[in-house]
Amino acid sequence: SRAYYLRLFKQYVGTTPHNYQLSLRITKAREYLEISNMSIHEIGMELGFKDDATFSYRFKMMTNTSPLKYRQEAITHQQTQK
Repeated sequence: SRAYYLRLFKQYVGTTPHNYQLSLRITKAREYLEISNMSIHEIGMELGFKDDATFSYRFKMMTNTSPLKYRQEAITHQQTQK
């Protein structure tokens, strides 16, 4: 049953399937923000978010920073590494 699957998934993975998928999407967004020239809108759409506001909200909930600020900090960090 669905409930059994959800219980097993959470038992073995430690989170719900929805949160696991969201975590994977945000991890990929972080990669795109660090290494690509894609706009924040393009990244959100590429990763299946319905609009910019949803992407920004979910990103901020998982990282405690906005996508724009995350990108700016990543660029600053990369420049100081050179």
